[in-house]
Amino acid sequence: MVFIIGGISALLSATIDMLIGGWVLQGSGAAVCMTMGQVIAEFIGWRGNIGIMVMGVLLIAVSPFYLSTNRGVVSLCSLDRHH
Repeated sequence: MVFIIGGISALLSATIDMLIGGWVLQGSGAAVCMTMGQVIAEFIGWRGNIGIMVMGVLLIAVSPFYLSTNRGVVSLCSLDRHH
């Protein structure tokens, strides 16, 4: 959550100071994500980690079939593939 808030604040910054502050907040959020990833890895073990990685890879591999771009805007595809 801290990572997302930092990214949004950097995106909406009006001055360089606000931009740098957003980046600092985003960086601290990324550090927390890395730590939480290690905590989760210790909790669920190596088999759970492999399962999560496989699910992530499958999600990334399947997503192009469900999403299409239309002039830079991502929208859900219909089953009808007539463009």
